[in-house]
Amino acid sequence: MSRCEERRRLHHGPGILVLPNAWDVASAKAFAQLPGCRAVATSSAALVRSLGEEDGEHAPVDEVLRVVQRIAAAVDLPVTADLEAGYGDRVRTHARRAAEGLRRAPLHDQGAIGRIAPSSSSSVRFASSPPP
Repeated sequence: MSRCEERRRLHHGPGILVLPNAWDVASAKAFAQLPGCRAVATSSAALVRSLGEEDGEHAPVDEVLRVVQRIAAAVDLPVTADLEAGYGDRVRTHARRAAEGLRRAPLHDQGAIGRIAPSSSSSVRFASSPPP
């Protein structure tokens, strides 16, 4: 079973899936070694702050994807990557995410930083995103 298939299976139960949020390779490895850890996620805020940037798509998407790829390569567990709202081009960001072997990357329902986008806007954004 691929890590993508395993991640999907875990999300559908049984039981609650706890996703510890890593920000770099060291934190991902530490979480992955915890008893019962079945998957790891990334924390957009912690990850970009570890790069010296502020949360809210202020970090260069290339740097963010590079760190997420390193995290995914460092652990033998499924990884869910938090890629904010798509860094200005959700289709391109998801295509790059898929090309780098990352199988899951939720998009936030944010418009401007700190503001929730209208539901109609979110529906269009999610519908235009490639499947995980």
